[in-house]
Amino acid sequence: MPQQVESARPTAISSIRSDQVGKKLRLAGRLLCYDNTTNLLLLSEGPSLDCVMVDIMLYLTARRTMPFLREEQVQIMVVGHLEQIEGRLPCPTLPPYSDPPEVDLTLVVKAILLDPVPDLDLALWNATMVEHLRNEEEQ
Repeated sequence: MPQQVESARPTAISSIRSDQVGKKLRLAGRLLCYDNTTNLLLLSEGPSLDCVMVDIMLYLTARRTMPFLREEQVQIMVVGHLEQIEGRLPCPTLPPYSDPPEVDLTLVVKAILLDPVPDLDLALWNATMVEHLRNEEEQ
Protein backbone atom coordinates (compact mmCIF):
# COMPACT_ATOMS: atom_id res chain seq x y z
CA MET A 1 0.00 0.00 0.00
CA PRO A 2 1.42 3.43 -0.91
CA GLN A 3 2.54 5.62 1.95
CA GLN A 4 0.20 8.52 2.74
CA VAL A 5 1.68 12.01 2.72
CA GLU A 6 1.18 13.80 6.02
CA SER A 7 -1.30 16.62 5.58
CA ALA A 8 -0.49 20.07 6.92
CA ARG A 9 -2.57 21.19 9.87
CA PRO A 10 -4.05 24.70 9.41
CA THR A 11 -2.86 26.71 12.42
CA ALA A 12 -3.02 30.31 13.61
CA ILE A 13 0.39 31.76 14.40
CA SER A 14 -0.80 32.66 17.91
CA SER A 15 -1.70 28.98 18.48
CA ILE A 16 1.77 27.58 17.80
CA ARG A 17 3.08 25.63 20.80
CA SER A 18 6.19 23.59 21.50
CA ASP A 19 4.12 20.37 21.67
CA GLN A 20 3.57 20.78 17.90
CA VAL A 21 7.28 20.29 17.17
CA GLY A 22 7.68 17.78 14.35
CA LYS A 23 4.20 18.45 12.96
CA LYS A 24 3.50 19.79 9.48
CA LEU A 25 1.65 23.12 9.76
CA ARG A 26 -0.12 25.41 7.31
CA LEU A 27 0.21 29.06 8.35
CA ALA A 28 -0.96 32.32 6.87
CA GLY A 29 0.26 35.77 7.80
CA ARG A 30 1.98 38.96 6.78
CA LEU A 31 5.66 39.08 5.94
CA LEU A 32 7.14 41.40 8.53
CA CYS A 33 10.78 41.12 7.40
CA TYR A 34 13.14 38.82 5.50
CA ASP A 35 16.90 38.35 5.84
CA ASN A 36 18.41 37.00 2.63
CA THR A 37 21.71 36.13 4.33
CA THR A 38 20.11 33.68 6.79
CA ASN A 39 17.01 32.89 4.67
CA LEU A 40 14.85 33.56 7.71
CA LEU A 41 11.64 35.53 7.60
CA LEU A 42 9.33 36.75 10.30
CA LEU A 43 5.68 35.95 9.67
CA SER A 44 3.14 38.03 11.59
CA GLU A 45 -0.42 37.06 12.38
CA GLY A 46 -1.57 40.47 11.19
CA PRO A 47 -2.51 43.32 13.47
CA SER A 48 -1.36 41.37 16.54
CA LEU A 49 2.31 41.09 17.39
CA ASP A 50 2.29 37.27 17.37
CA CYS A 51 5.00 36.07 14.98
CA VAL A 52 6.87 32.95 13.98
CA MET A 53 10.28 32.48 12.38
CA VAL A 54 10.26 30.70 9.01
CA ASP A 55 13.36 29.19 7.41
CA ILE A 56 12.91 29.09 3.63
CA MET A 57 16.27 27.46 2.77
CA LEU A 58 14.62 24.16 1.72
CA TYR A 59 12.23 26.03 -0.56
CA LEU A 60 14.79 28.17 -2.36
CA THR A 61 16.22 27.12 -5.69
CA ALA A 62 18.43 28.93 -8.14
CA ARG A 63 15.68 28.95 -10.78
CA ARG A 64 12.86 30.23 -8.58
CA THR A 65 12.38 33.93 -8.10
CA MET A 66 10.28 35.29 -5.27
CA PRO A 67 10.01 39.05 -5.72
CA PHE A 68 7.27 39.21 -3.08
CA LEU A 69 9.97 38.64 -0.42
CA ARG A 70 11.11 42.23 -1.01
CA GLU A 71 7.66 43.57 -0.17
CA GLU A 72 6.64 44.37 3.38
CA GLN A 73 3.28 43.25 4.74
CA VAL A 74 2.61 40.92 1.79
CA GLN A 75 0.32 38.06 2.81
CA ILE A 76 1.82 34.61 2.39
CA MET A 77 0.86 31.03 3.14
CA VAL A 78 3.55 28.69 4.44
CA VAL A 79 3.53 24.92 4.74
CA GLY A 80 6.35 23.40 6.73
CA HIS A 81 7.49 21.40 9.73
CA LEU A 82 7.84 23.06 13.13
CA GLU A 83 11.23 22.47 14.69
CA GLN A 84 12.81 23.47 17.97
CA ILE A 85 16.44 24.45 17.96
CA GLU A 86 19.05 24.67 20.68
CA GLY A 87 19.92 28.27 21.41
CA ARG A 88 18.16 31.14 19.68
CA LEU A 89 17.77 32.10 16.05
CA PRO A 90 18.92 35.55 14.94
CA CYS A 91 15.86 37.70 14.42
CA PRO A 92 15.82 39.47 11.04
CA THR A 93 16.15 43.23 11.21
CA LEU A 94 12.76 44.82 11.69
CA PRO A 95 11.63 47.92 9.83
CA PRO A 96 12.31 51.03 11.95
CA TYR A 97 8.62 51.79 12.49
CA SER A 98 7.75 48.28 13.77
CA ASP A 99 6.88 47.42 17.34
CA PRO A 100 8.86 44.51 18.78
CA PRO A 101 7.03 41.25 17.97
CA GLU A 102 6.11 38.37 20.26
CA VAL A 103 8.23 35.53 18.86
CA ASP A 104 9.82 32.39 20.29
CA LEU A 105 13.32 32.39 18.78
CA THR A 106 13.76 28.68 19.58
CA LEU A 107 10.89 27.60 17.29
CA VAL A 108 11.18 27.72 13.51
CA VAL A 109 9.03 26.49 10.66
CA LYS A 110 11.12 24.80 7.94
CA ALA A 111 9.13 25.81 4.87
CA ILE A 112 8.49 23.37 2.05
CA LEU A 113 5.90 25.60 0.36
CA LEU A 114 5.62 29.36 0.29
CA ASP A 115 3.09 31.30 -1.76
CA PRO A 116 1.72 34.84 -1.78
CA VAL A 117 -2.02 34.92 -1.02
CA PRO A 118 -3.07 38.54 -1.54
CA ASP A 119 -6.80 37.74 -1.62
CA LEU A 120 -6.88 35.77 1.64
CA ASP A 121 -9.00 37.35 4.38
CA LEU A 122 -6.40 37.04 7.14
CA ALA A 123 -8.79 38.10 9.92
CA LEU A 124 -11.25 35.39 8.87
CA TRP A 125 -8.43 32.80 8.62
CA ASN A 126 -7.22 33.60 12.15
CA ALA A 127 -10.75 33.63 13.62
CA THR A 128 -11.49 30.26 12.02
CA MET A 129 -8.25 28.73 13.31
CA VAL A 130 -8.89 29.97 16.87
CA GLU A 131 -12.46 28.63 16.80
CA HIS A 132 -11.24 25.28 15.44
CA LEU A 133 -8.68 25.03 18.27
CA ARG A 134 -11.36 25.90 20.84
CA ASN A 135 -13.63 23.14 19.49
CA GLU A 136 -10.79 20.60 19.64
CA GLU A 137 -10.03 21.49 23.27
CA GLU A 138 -13.70 21.00 24.23
CA GLN A 139 -13.76 17.47 22.80
